[in-house]
Amino acid sequence: LIEKGADVNKRAGDYGTALQAAAFYGDSDNVKILLDHGAQVNTEPIGIYGNPLQAACQTGDLATITMLLEHGADPNAHGGKHGAGLYESALQAASTSGSVEVVQELLDHGATMDQPGGKYGYPLQAAAVCCHDDIMELLLNHGA
Repeated sequence: LIEKGADVNKRAGDYGTALQAAAFYGDSDNVKILLDHGAQVNTEPIGIYGNPLQAACQTGDLATITMLLEHGADPNAHGGKHGAGLYESALQAASTSGSVEVVQELLDHGATMDQPGGKYGYPLQAAAVCCHDDIMELLLNHGA
């Protein structure tokens, strides 16, 4: 489809963009193809999952998340249930995933913990609701 001129940044539906859908499903091969063909990593929130990084963080696929961050994804981009998506931030989404490694990757890339919103409020609240004690401890150790 891309070779036939498909717009890789077309926005519609629950997943927002093709990159967001591929990121949600942890399809790092297609994420790479889309990025190589100009897919935007920092989009206005759209769909259920906000933006590509938030979508990837919800499912906790570290390879996809790292690829998006290396391509300039903003770990502090806003989403939020009342804007678009379930999460206010990628860190909030990652805090529900159960992956300490993903949360640490976001913190290493400058994610902040002071963005309330979305379904769970703050990242610490998201980790608490989902009973992720190890993520709660990590967030508390980073100043939550």
